[in-house]
Amino acid sequence: MVILRNKQAENFVKNPSNNPFCILVHGQDEGLISERTHSLINFYVENKNDPFSLTRLNSKMLSEDADLLGNEINTYGLMGDRKVVFIDLSSDLNSEQVDTIKSNNGDTLIIIKAGELKSSSKIKILCDKDQNFISIPCYQITSNDLSSLLNNALSERKLSMDSNTKQLIISSLGRNYLESLTEINKIIDPFTDGDHISREHVEQSLVSSESILINDLVDCIFEKKTHQVSIYHHSVLQTISSPQILIVINNHIMRLLELLIEKEKSVLSINDIISKSKPPIFFKRHSSFMRQLSIWSIEQVNTSLGFISEAIITTRNHAELADEITERVLLKISNMKN
Repeated sequence: MVILRNKQAENFVKNPSNNPFCILVHGQDEGLISERTHSLINFYVENKNDPFSLTRLNSKMLSEDADLLGNEINTYGLMGDRKVVFIDLSSDLNSEQVDTIKSNNGDTLIIIKAGELKSSSKIKILCDKDQNFISIPCYQITSNDLSSLLNNALSERKLSMDSNTKQLIISSLGRNYLESLTEINKIIDPFTDGDHISREHVEQSLVSSESILINDLVDCIFEKKTHQVSIYHHSVLQTISSPQILIVINNHIMRLLELLIEKEKSVLSINDIISKSKPPIFFKRHSSFMRQLSIWSIEQVNTSLGFISEAIITTRNHAELADEITERVLLKISNMKN
């Protein structure tokens, strides 16, 4: 039985052994699961474009071809190198598929990426109990995990921070490993070895990341909560002007368009696309971005971009009507039909 948790799992992913026949990475934390499977594939596979070195399978492919899994496991690299079969599961494996994996003699390494599995899952039971298999559960991290994550990041960079400031960061983070690590790195990246990070910097970083009111307005528009748009618009006008709002909306549309194009051509899940997006999307907005990507199409976004471009030009020519023009176009975009 080899179940690797927390620090054990972290150490293994950083320095994997060549012994396991199969590695199962599963749980609730999709960001951590994706990061760990990606790291493992990078370690075990030198040429990821060589189909004899790496085969990628998913649940749909396995359901369409009952012999596919066995054939791939029993196909070896041309140079005698150990082959990796990566299985991205959206549904649990059946008994026959688990038996096929169990019969693997170790010449092929199987890496399985899965979500949360039931305790009765046959592949989970196999990987939890068989000495040649490894199970790496990835569950949402606790406050103690976040504290360790932050302290490790500070230690690696030889940075210092008082306990109250650390607590401020920890309380602002979610329970997703990868998102939390991204937010921590955003806070500490401007500093060099030996620096002390002040509470003032952290507070500014957190507020800056959220851009509280303007982000609320943006997300309200693109989640199509039309009845709230005017309220948020009037609130945001207390801090920035309507022409500035239009620029922010224009930038968001461009970002949304990039993500939708990535969604269309990528095999990644929406959550993975958002998590890996550069520059990073603040974790508190991930759920909103997921909703936006599910209700907007590329065609609609391009249409809204035209509306904004026209509004920007109109407000330049009629500055005295900027607030009315801006509110009208925001409502128009939010009210676009699917």
